[in-house]
Amino acid sequence: MISYLKKWMPDFIKDVLRPIKQITYDAWQYNQLLRNIPKKHTQLIKALQGKQTLRVAFLVSEKSKWKVDEVFRLMQQDTLFSPFIIVTPFHKWDLNNQMARVADITHFFQSKGYEAYSHFSDSQSVIDELEKADLIFFSEPYDVARNKTYYSDLFSKKLCFYIPYFFMATTHLKGSSLKFNGIYYPFLLSMWKIYWPHNEIMSELKKFDKRAIKSSVVTGYPSVEYIYKEALKPIRASSVWKDNAQGKIKIIYAPHHTILNNMIGLEKISTFIENSEAIKELAIKYQKSIAWSFKPHPNLLANLYVHPAWGKEKADAYYQFWLEQEYTQFDDGAYDDLFLQSDAIIHDCSSFIVEYAFTQKPCLYLIGDTDINNFLNDFGKGVIGVYQKAHSPEQIEDFVKSLINNDKKTAQNTQFFNQYLEQYYQYQLPSERIIHDLKQSLGYRNDI
Repeated sequence: MISYLKKWMPDFIKDVLRPIKQITYDAWQYNQLLRNIPKKHTQLIKALQGKQTLRVAFLVSEKSKWKVDEVFRLMQQDTLFSPFIIVTPFHKWDLNNQMARVADITHFFQSKGYEAYSHFSDSQSVIDELEKADLIFFSEPYDVARNKTYYSDLFSKKLCFYIPYFFMATTHLKGSSLKFNGIYYPFLLSMWKIYWPHNEIMSELKKFDKRAIKSSVVTGYPSVEYIYKEALKPIRASSVWKDNAQGKIKIIYAPHHTILNNMIGLEKISTFIENSEAIKELAIKYQKSIAWSFKPHPNLLANLYVHPAWGKEKADAYYQFWLEQEYTQFDDGAYDDLFLQSDAIIHDCSSFIVEYAFTQKPCLYLIGDTDINNFLNDFGKGVIGVYQKAHSPEQIEDFVKSLINNDKKTAQNTQFFNQYLEQYYQYQLPSERIIHDLKQSLGYRNDI
């Protein structure tokens, strides 16, 4: 009966009922689950001890949120682990888009030589492999597939671990009695291990729920290891940029997705509505000197479709501009080499505040009506000093002209950021710490 009602219920009614269900039935159900989680983890660890090989499933719904490549590769090189990827759909897209995106992501991983399964074309294999998996890695803390098979059903059955898909430098994902920086507490407290990118997050956790401290380990962020290692080397010939970008200054424009006024629990940090046309005009104006990469947040397009001042036609035309010009390109996947082969970035995307700072290149942060101090945590405030800031199109153009005039080739690291690099990257890399902790926590010998 319930399944029948859900099938025919209009989406707007589901949107109204969903948060009510989350704070009533879901909260009760998860509290029941959480009472048993510590005991279950102990049982699962005991059952794994002595196994020669551990199957590790990595759940992925978007290429741009794949932040653990270094961890995956280390597991491939370690005889204890047998890692594989399950590509899941993202509920915000229609079925055709879901199928196309899942196929594209699956091909992306398979082309890297990774064992990968598609939700659509390998459905039975997905079920079988999840059942056999010993460890489950989540690439994001949300039920993005709207499918318990890839979310809550795993919490009570498997040892699950999580590495945030962003650097946790902001608080724009507002906390509440049910959330910690956007992470639902049932997810947070159900994880066997959470590997955090910096120590400041621990003091925030203590204020939220001390139970999460038990599963928390600060390791640094494996996503930026490649950038960290390559940043000080000479820029290579631009393989990820168009041939027409050769000899030009290469700038990334990376806007955030928080453009809607009704995004409950989200700080509106995006300046896309205010600055998008101005930056497009700068691309046209300086096309002889500058090549541009448009690297929007994956959720921006869907939000533009429903924005009252935009809509599908206008949004598609804007994206098409960046796809079609000789001096522009559109990038929606992995971005390590894009960052390394660029000369500068202009953005308001919270995930990139720290990540791009690792390149030590000029970076401009776009500030709108929201006070930047309202959504940066202490770690973010310590890193943002690397950035120049812009409040207007005129200041954005000043930054662009400074690049053309060769006024600034590198960013100036803050003392805070240098200390962070020394603590978490100089002597041992985050991925090595994560593998070491996993093996130690499971009672296996460490070789690294």
